[in-house]
Amino acid sequence: MKLIKCTTLFDGVCEKRESFIGFEGTEIKYVGNNKPLGEGSSEIKSEGNHIVVTPAFIDSHSHIGMVRSGEPDKEEEANERMNSVYPLVNALHSIYMDDPAFNESVESGVLYSTVLPGSENIIAGKVVLIRNFVDNIGQAYIMDVGIKAALGSNPRSTTDWKGDRPSTRMGSIAMLRDNFIKAKKMQRLLDTGKKIMEEVEPLTEVFIDILSNKNKLMVHLHKEDDVMVLIQLAKEFGIKVVANHCMDVHRESVFAVLKAASIPIVYGPMDSFP
Repeated sequence: MKLIKCTTLFDGVCEKRESFIGFEGTEIKYVGNNKPLGEGSSEIKSEGNHIVVTPAFIDSHSHIGMVRSGEPDKEEEANERMNSVYPLVNALHSIYMDDPAFNESVESGVLYSTVLPGSENIIAGKVVLIRNFVDNIGQAYIMDVGIKAALGSNPRSTTDWKGDRPSTRMGSIAMLRDNFIKAKKMQRLLDTGKKIMEEVEPLTEVFIDILSNKNKLMVHLHKEDDVMVLIQLAKEFGIKVVANHCMDVHRESVFAVLKAASIPIVYGPMDSFP
C-alpha cells in the first residue's frame, strides 16, 4: 500500500490535520492519523512543507471542450443555431478532448465536469457529466444530467439566428409553454390509448420525459424575475428544475423563495478561463 502524508485533508465533510491516505491502484484503502503498520507500505514524499489533499472537484456548470481555450470565437460549438428550441442535440457530441483546458483543470484538481450546451437557446440540449482526464469522449462519458434551458437575456439576443427566435422574455416563455402544453396533450392521448409512442415526434417525446421527471431542466437565469418565472413554470407543469448562475440575483429574499420551492442552485461561475 502506498501512503501520502498530508498536513491538511479535506474529505468533503470536514477538515483533518496530519493524516495519512493509503491506496492500492485506484482504490483508497486507509485514511487516518496514524501511519498504518505492515509490510509493503511505502510513503510517497512530496515537495514542500504543507501538503493539502482534497477530493476530486466537479465543475457543476461548464462548456469545457465545446468553447475551447485559445480557439477563435467562431470555432465554439456550445450553441446550435438551427432553432431556439431543440433538445435533441447532445453536449457530448461537440466536446473535443484535445481542449488544453482539460489538462489545466486536472492539474487544479477538477477531474469531472458537467458540460452544458447553450445558453443562447431556450432549450439548448442534453447535459452530460464527463471525466476530464481521459483521451476521448467515449471514455469521458459518465451519465446524462438533464436538459439545458435558458430564461435570461441570452435567448432573446439571437434574433438573427435561424429558426423561430424570441425577442422578449415573454416570447421565450410562450415558446416553452407551447411545447409543454403539446406534450401534456400528447401524454393524455397516450394514456387513453388514442396514440402510441411510435407516433410521437422525437422533440415532443423529450418534453414528455421532462413532464414525467425522467429529465430535469438545468435553467440559465440572469435576473430576479427570471427566478419568479422559473418557479411559476415548475409549479404549472410539475417539473424538476435547477437554477443555474443566478447572476444578478443578490437579495436574500429571492434565494429564500428558491429554497421554499425546493429548487437547487448551481451558483457562479466565480471565474472563467485561467
